[in-house]
Amino acid sequence: MSYPLSGFCPLPLIKDHDSWRVFKGSILIGLMEGWKNGVAPIIHHSISTELVMNYCEKDFVNQIREILSLRKRRVIEHPPFSHAAVLVPLFRKGEDCHLLFTKRSDQVKYHKGEISFPGGGVDEEDSELEGTALREAFEEIGLKEDDVQIIGILDDIVTVTEFIVTPFVGLFPYPYPFKVSEIEIAELIEVPLSALLDEDCFSEKEIIRGTGKEVVLAYQYQDHIIWGATARILKQFLDLIVPPISS
Repeated sequence: MSYPLSGFCPLPLIKDHDSWRVFKGSILIGLMEGWKNGVAPIIHHSISTELVMNYCEKDFVNQIREILSLRKRRVIEHPPFSHAAVLVPLFRKGEDCHLLFTKRSDQVKYHKGEISFPGGGVDEEDSELEGTALREAFEEIGLKEDDVQIIGILDDIVTVTEFIVTPFVGLFPYPYPFKVSEIEIAELIEVPLSALLDEDCFSEKEIIRGTGKEVVLAYQYQDHIIWGATARILKQFLDLIVPPISS
């Protein structure tokens, strides 16, 4: 059983150990503090893509792993709701770290045609949530469990359809011989982190849902507009590796 989710747009990790300033033309991009005691540096969201470093290097992966392991993860337990898990898949292509997303087919039950992470609901044979994420990734895109290195877990989130979703961040080798389920997946979308640095990528909109108001996050990459639960998951990832500047 698959339960697709939507959204993306993480920002990169800057790994210099010295503070430095960068100018692009006459514009000050920002001052960035290097890693100190495992604390992520602060960087303005409008950093130029020319400054992007080689992500997915060993140091980058280790820094993400350290951030996720040192924090207290939010775990949600609410028995009436079902549990699900997704894989946030990272891979290196060329000089950039990429994220892999899927576009749901029109044959699935939930979120037809939306952009999502591989993932779905817990099955009886799943011994743990990590296994759910990896099983669903294999069923949807042919990504084998043995080829995925899990490097951390993000906070649980709750969806409007009453699922508690646990996101697992994982690294896999590329190129990869994907075997896509045509019933569930219409397209694979490879998104370089360096392309997601534009501040125009992100937007927030207040909507009326039921009797209350709700802020919906949305991200755009090329002609793909992604919103919903996965946007919230990816914003977690973004804020952890590059904390937003305080206003």
